[in-house]
Order: sequence, then structure tokens, then C-alpha cells
Amino acid sequence: MRVIWARNCQQAGSYRRIVTPERGVAKFLPLRRTVRHCLVMSAQPKHPVVPLEVWRPAFDAILAFRALAPWEWMFDCDTCVLVDAAGVPWFVTVLGMAREVRGLALYRGAQGLRTLQASMDPMADPTELGFRMDALTIWFGAKNELPAAQRELYGKLGHKPVRGMKWAWPAVLDHTPGYAAWGPTAEQVAWLATALPAVMRFAALVKAEPRVVANRSRGEYPTVPLGGAAMLRAEDLEWRHWRADPEPVSGDPVRLEDESLAAGLRALPVAAGRALDLAWFFMADAIAEGDRPYHGRILVALDPETAVCLGMEVVSIHDDLAKKAAHVLAEQFRRGGVVPATIRVQDPELERRLGPLLNGIGSHVEMAGPLESVAAFREAMAAFMGR
Repeated sequence: MRVIWARNCQQAGSYRRIVTPERGVAKFLPLRRTVRHCLVMSAQPKHPVVPLEVWRPAFDAILAFRALAPWEWMFDCDTCVLVDAAGVPWFVTVLGMAREVRGLALYRGAQGLRTLQASMDPMADPTELGFRMDALTIWFGAKNELPAAQRELYGKLGHKPVRGMKWAWPAVLDHTPGYAAWGPTAEQVAWLATALPAVMRFAALVKAEPRVVANRSRGEYPTVPLGGAAMLRAEDLEWRHWRADPEPVSGDPVRLEDESLAAGLRALPVAAGRALDLAWFFMADAIAEGDRPYHGRILVALDPETAVCLGMEVVSIHDDLAKKAAHVLAEQFRRGGVVPATIRVQDPELERRLGPLLNGIGSHVEMAGPLESVAAFREAMAAFMGR
């Protein structure tokens, strides 16, 4: 799929969208970031099928957690750590003290920890964090908010909450970076059956002894044993500091495979004092292709002063972003007949992987903070989409 945003010169900040599917006909539904509203291309992916005998103990644990309602006394900063059989740490937070939601998030591994700790930053973009989230979540809400597959499942499990009961229906979802929230696998459901009893023991300890989690420093979390006695004691906890290292940058520096194009770029004049902003961000609309819907990445080249879009590409989550960026820039330089002296980026991957190529044609990659042109472009796009 290719999406082109063309600026309307008569109205600042206005864009029109042209969609050209590579195959079939794109059909648009009312779009929200949920598993039920996707940009449908060909066949809608199906949620994993988990046997009832795997679901039943997990569902019993979910309902016990709902009955315990630990959000009545726990804050989302009262994080604990569970370590699964493969040695992967899960960072668990109870959500609901603010009365906006009721539920639980189990952040998975290093990326989960990065998301969790970034979410504590008041300056963080919650939408962008959601796209990068690596976790299992359980949200309690209304039946009509559930994916259809889970509504059918709970009927088979005999779930019949009392009429009028709020927060009675659990939506259990897997969040993998770049993908739409989706139904859990059998392995993940089995993990919930193991993890939730430990979370409830920790919650009972916090309720009985609030001082256990008081006066702890940022990033200091207790590891809770999965087994053991029914009643957890403070001395059973193992405290340590967990630090979220920066996301690793993978991939070799990019080269243009078309040597004649590369030679042509090296021959172009360099415009002293001229800059170009290059950035990417996730699409809000999920693309339903393959086994699971994913969020494409919008790659844009912008004028720093006016936020005019000079080049754009929708990049699949399966494609190499830096290689796509190199071709977007090469085409822009070729059309413009000039190379800007500076390319400003806000992504370490683009800085490291594009640096040698751009240096070779006389430009310079500069790592910048949040780019104002990108924020203006995203605002205009959101306004056009009615968000």
C-alpha cells in the first residue's frame, strides 16, 4: 500500500490523502486503535485459538483478581517483577486508582521496562509509547468493548456476571511493538494462570503492610516468587534496581545499490545553510495483512521552517526503515538538484545508518530533539483524519 499526502497550497496545514493499494481494493471502516477497527486489505487476520482447558485456569485467576480489586489500595507505581521459566522478567502494574480504568499490565522484558519507565515521564507521548508497548494487559469493561473472539470464548466458559455489574468483562490483549493489540497465544494465557496468583499475593501484602513499597527510589522493584506459601511476607521479596537501557540500534550503514544514482548525488551542489528534517512515526490505523494487523511507519522529509512535506513513504513494519529513508532522500535530492547541508533526525537508527552515505555526498546528519516540523505535520494529519 502507498499513501501520499499532498499539501493544499491555499490552506496551511491542510492535506489530502491518496490511497493506492498494491492489490485488491482498500475498504475503510471507522478507525480507532483497537483490534476491531483496521484498514482492511484482503483477509482479516484471525486471533490465536487457545483451548478451553488452557483458558479456564487463567480465566478463574482473572476473575479472582477482579474480585480482589487491588486498585482500591495500589498505585500504578507499586510495580513488582515476576520472572518466567525462560528467565524473562515481567514488570507488573495494577491500574485503576485514578478510577479511569480497571486492570493490569504485565510489561515484558527489556522493551517492556523501557515502555514502563518512559510512561513515568510527564513529557512522554502516550500515543507513541502505546505503539512501542511490549506487554500483556487485562482491562475490565463492558461486554461490547471486547473483541468478538473473546465474547464467544467467555460464553463457552460460562461467564455470566450479575446484571448491572460494572467492569465485569476482561479484555485480555497482547501488545507487541508495531503491531495492533491482539488476542493472546496459548503460552501467554498459561503464563497468566501462573502470574496472577503471585500478583494477588503481592497485592495482599501491600494492603496489609503499605510500608513495604514506601520510600523506594525510581526503578527499584521487588521480585515476587511465583510459588511458595499462600501468604507472602516482606522478607520473601528480592529488591533491586532495574534500568531501561536505550533501545539497541541494529543494521549496517546504508548504501545506494544504484551506483549511477549515487554518482549523480555526489555531483550535486551542496546548499550551505539549508536543512531538511527526516523522521518517522507509526500510523494510527492498523493494516490487516499477514497473521496480525500492524501499524505502518510514516517516513517524512520536511522543510524545517514551513513543515511542508517534501517526500513521504508508508513503510511496512517488515521493511528496512533506513534503506527506505535513503531512497526517499535520494529521490528528493535528485528532483531538487541540490543537497542540503544538514539533515536533522530524531532517531538514533537513522543517524547511525544514514550518516556515512550522506557524508559521502557532502551533507551532515545532525541528531536533534523533538522536531517542531514533525509535530506540526502530525497535528495537521490528525486534524485531517478527524482525530
